[in-house]
Amino acid sequence: MKSLLFINPGPFGSLTDTFYYCKILKDKYDITYLGFDESKPMVEMNGIRIIHLPGSGKKLRQKLLFVKKIREITRDYEFNFILIYYYIGCSIIRLFLKNNLVVDIRTSYISKNLFRRILSNSIMSLEVRFFEYKSVISESLARYLWLGSKLHILPLGAPSFPLIKKDFNSLNILYVGTFHQRNIVNTILGFTRFMSRHNNQLTAKYTIIGFGTDVETQEIKDAIASSGISDSISYDGIIRYPELIKYLEINNVGISYIPLRKYFDNQPPTKTFEYLLSGMAVLATDTSENRKIINDSNGIIIGESVDDICFGLEHIYLNRVKYISEYIQNDSCKYSWDNIVNFNLVPYIESLQ
Repeated sequence: MKSLLFINPGPFGSLTDTFYYCKILKDKYDITYLGFDESKPMVEMNGIRIIHLPGSGKKLRQKLLFVKKIREITRDYEFNFILIYYYIGCSIIRLFLKNNLVVDIRTSYISKNLFRRILSNSIMSLEVRFFEYKSVISESLARYLWLGSKLHILPLGAPSFPLIKKDFNSLNILYVGTFHQRNIVNTILGFTRFMSRHNNQLTAKYTIIGFGTDVETQEIKDAIASSGISDSISYDGIIRYPELIKYLEINNVGISYIPLRKYFDNQPPTKTFEYLLSGMAVLATDTSENRKIINDSNGIIIGESVDDICFGLEHIYLNRVKYISEYIQNDSCKYSWDNIVNFNLVPYIESLQ
């Protein structure tokens, strides 16, 4: 059995991509995961060798211990494939590892501070050039970071969900995700305006699930309280798998609200994939990655303003009879983790042997 090593500064389970790689590959490969525990409850998986170092890896001493541990593991075990998720300073590993080593880029640096964003992305672009093999989440991100042409596209995905036929006669709308730099209050105002256009007589509900700072969360709660239709809008806090699955099952419209900023534009939207794979119609903001996914049969592309959100909801409501959950889900199977792992990652792993 061939052996794989996944290296990530975070604890096992903190990166959804690796969690599903391991879940799908563990019966075919001998898998080791190395990261820091960050003093969080451990996510376990039978059949996976998980090695956690104490701490968070943010201090220089911890970073050096991490490199030392990588060297020890790769000296004691012979791995056929090593995937390291990019972090600042990871290029030092190239001093003692050469073969079958891939650096993977899941995201660029996202910051409102232009100088910090340019500096961090420039460091990333420089460091990854030391690696012979590179993988990246999308072609547009590769262009944005000037990574060159010799790389492998390893896309983002989502789990496969049980096929449940959805009824679109009433709208059950869901937002799942981070509140950081997202201005989710706009979606509340847009939903409120949409309901007022119908004199608040529609059977519709908007559920918000996610996480953010105390200030961001309080802004959402205040917007709901002042909406005048708080019975139709709820903030349900942080919900994770497997509890999240029931929300994807009972709702029929998903909001993939990503601000229209250049540094967000190249990021494939996790939630868009999850909504589609659960058979939901999607209200998605006009990013280049969302435009590749959303079409007339599965949703609508909109701007980010309150009026845009209201218009998008009105469009979905007027076209609700056209959405077929089974078709949406079946047409989106190519975005499932099973498809990505079996038809993208596995051939890539085997090609480097």
